[in-house]
Amino acid sequence: MISVNKLTFLIVFQLIALKLLAQLEDPFSVMYNKVCDSSLYFQAYLELADNENLYLESTLSNNFFEMFATLNSYVGRYDDAIEYFHKRNIQKSYSTDTIITINVKDCGINQKDLNFLYNKYNVVLFNEEHHNPKYRAFVYSQLIYLKAKGYNQLAIEALNIKDINLQKRKYPTSITGFYTDEPVFGNLIRKALNLGFDLIAYDNTKMRRDKNQAKNIFKAYSPQRGKLVVFGGYGHIAQKGLMMGQHLKKMLKEDILSISLFMPYKTVELINTSSDEYYLKEDKTGYFDYFLFYKYHQNNINIPYWYKFLNYKIIPLNRIYNKQLVYPSLIQVSKPNEKDGIPIYQYLIKKTDSTNVNLAFPDKNLYNIIIININNIDTVKITIKDSLFYE
Repeated sequence: MISVNKLTFLIVFQLIALKLLAQLEDPFSVMYNKVCDSSLYFQAYLELADNENLYLESTLSNNFFEMFATLNSYVGRYDDAIEYFHKRNIQKSYSTDTIITINVKDCGINQKDLNFLYNKYNVVLFNEEHHNPKYRAFVYSQLIYLKAKGYNQLAIEALNIKDINLQKRKYPTSITGFYTDEPVFGNLIRKALNLGFDLIAYDNTKMRRDKNQAKNIFKAYSPQRGKLVVFGGYGHIAQKGLMMGQHLKKMLKEDILSISLFMPYKTVELINTSSDEYYLKEDKTGYFDYFLFYKYHQNNINIPYWYKFLNYKIIPLNRIYNKQLVYPSLIQVSKPNEKDGIPIYQYLIKKTDSTNVNLAFPDKNLYNIIIININNIDTVKITIKDSLFYE
């Protein structure tokens, strides 16, 4: 039998717990309200991280997994992003812990093969997982080749139609979109604008989303200005299942090329690989034309192997910043001439990071290094030189 004191304690404890849960801000609101300002990435991360246990015990657990995965991708914690999003998918029964093995024998291709394929179509569609920037890095690497094959228009699902000055400004800010706040996505947009692509915002979150997405692309696309690249999320580019790709193909009345860059599994293992650069495997289900894979390589401490697609230079943090760090600290790299621009690189360093972390830079130039922690914000201006890069 429970004593009166113990019963009172349990009731009070439950009331406190209910009050704390009631005060929790929806993770979607935390992200949209704080990440709209790059200086507040750190606050958003701390708020979600500090309340993780409370979120997991609430009805907001699914929202927490999705948004915390997204935020981890923003701050360069890519493994954590994948892990949290996988937990979200497990909770929603979207996926399992199954490891899928893909036989890529006789599927090897190189960049010339991809260029030949691009040349056969007027419209090519790629997709991504919103929490995994590696797909954006690949599309970034393809823009120069697509441009050479006559592709002059780039439709991006994540763009905000309200950013009317993006084309002229030539770099993304917080108004450009939500997922575009992630540095690799921001760099993709910079690259496209520098190459002369016309950008198209096409998303529609209302009813019949996929059909309305296709309508928006169809209305904005002008064949007279050149060919079209579409970059969407997940299965939206599919040519079956009443998805955007299927609707767009019907509206255009021509064949289009859809290449899925991911499969909905936590782990994909390639077997029978070769020395080829890429692997293009036909999708026999007909949802996409192909799945595209590339081999995994060793990461450079906190810089993942797929940064090779960005052709970035890597510099150890301790070569350019020697002050004592407070953990955790968010390290941002930005361009001084970009007012309110999205950081070109950032990484949240924790005390558990056993070795000195690296930073990534697109070229030799003047940059701001911004260190944000719970105590202050420190900014260092630095000109990147060859001597700083890894050999």
